[in-house]
Amino acid sequence: MPSVPKIGMRLIKTAVAVFLCFLVDFFRDGGTPFYSAIAAILCMQPELGSSLKVGKERIIATIIGGIVGMAMLAFERYAVPIEPVLVRYLVISIMVIILMYITVLLKKPSCAYLTCVVFMSIVISHVADANIYVFALNRILDTLIGIFIAIVINAIHIPHRKEQGLLFVCDLDHNLLSKNGDISQHSKIHLSRLLKEGACISFVTADTPASVLPHMEQMPFTMPLVILNGVALYDTKTHTYVSQHNLPLSTVQPVYELLKRHHMNCFIHVISKDNLHIYYGDFRHAKEEQYYEETRMQQQNAYIYAENLYDTQNIPCYLKIMDTKENLLQLQKELKLLPQYQSLSSTILPYPSDESYGFLGIYCNQASIGKAALELKQKTCSSTLISFIGDSDCASLLEVSDLSYVSDQADVSLQAKATGTFSVSSKNGSVKKIEEFYWKPFFKNKK
Repeated sequence: MPSVPKIGMRLIKTAVAVFLCFLVDFFRDGGTPFYSAIAAILCMQPELGSSLKVGKERIIATIIGGIVGMAMLAFERYAVPIEPVLVRYLVISIMVIILMYITVLLKKPSCAYLTCVVFMSIVISHVADANIYVFALNRILDTLIGIFIAIVINAIHIPHRKEQGLLFVCDLDHNLLSKNGDISQHSKIHLSRLLKEGACISFVTADTPASVLPHMEQMPFTMPLVILNGVALYDTKTHTYVSQHNLPLSTVQPVYELLKRHHMNCFIHVISKDNLHIYYGDFRHAKEEQYYEETRMQQQNAYIYAENLYDTQNIPCYLKIMDTKENLLQLQKELKLLPQYQSLSSTILPYPSDESYGFLGIYCNQASIGKAALELKQKTCSSTLISFIGDSDCASLLEVSDLSYVSDQADVSLQAKATGTFSVSSKNGSVKKIEEFYWKPFFKNKK
């Protein structure tokens, strides 16, 4: 049975703001609480910044729509009446075009809808009012009251004490990301607030920065990303690779020979001067080309075709082979028989677009998610490392964590080693846990 969503703070704040709008109108003559209440509801956003943005748009729309509506009524009343009624409706419809075009000229296209609503509420609903100027001014004032109340209420937060010295490391691929590769809006909002408040949160992915950053737009990162299964740390602020583990050419040459014998292509990842280059050869099957087309336009990825791929002298940090899972398992078996494999690690990852295909990732055995997390812990001088793990691919993270929480959908043996579990049914379980650790009520004594 699905759990019933809780009534969130935004809903409660919205109700409080609406009541205050009615309360203000109770002590004020000439206003209409309907307009201030609507403005408050529209401006009550998940974040204060969003409320300010919506409030600004609402003010602009009200002023433009109010002035133009007032001007049209004044023209009809004191100059030329627009008759018959069908002609008047035609003029109003043409004015809608003009109003929307004004918002485009002002580079505020998002105000178009509200501008037209305000305009028509004046020229249609209040054409018979005795004093059109009083109504228009009251309309603007009502909106400003609603916006002001919403912003003030949204700025109020229950005071918390921030728990210092904590480093949170989250598995992105098997935890926060959904099947279609997105993070839920709820998680984005709460993570952004945590990051803005100074929480040290790093995210772990087996992919490149280009693959995950589009899903995390406008998030104020405070820590580098752990990418390619711990091969490198990527700083999203400076767009630099803080650290990386390369594969010596002497180690990868036998791997290249193995791939040649199997007539397999490889995506060779090379980090050079803080740029990630991905070298590739001729595609061996349609899925490989499909994956290339899906990722080649991503901003941080720079694909380079190499005619003689395995003759390149560039020092790689990560090798990625795509094929059917059956072929990859066979390749991995042969790979482990190479003498050089003692310096390597490998893992097979799924291809989200087709479950019968996957990727074999090959990298230096000195690189691991756990070691990358310890490096971050040392850099931040954190006293406690708390991890949130979604799959056995991040098992090395569990081993180095002071506290570890595993997805309730992960392997039972992995759950048994962890401090506890979290639910991934709504993709918000780990975020709630982070909030519980980071924000403590002021009245609660420190342990």
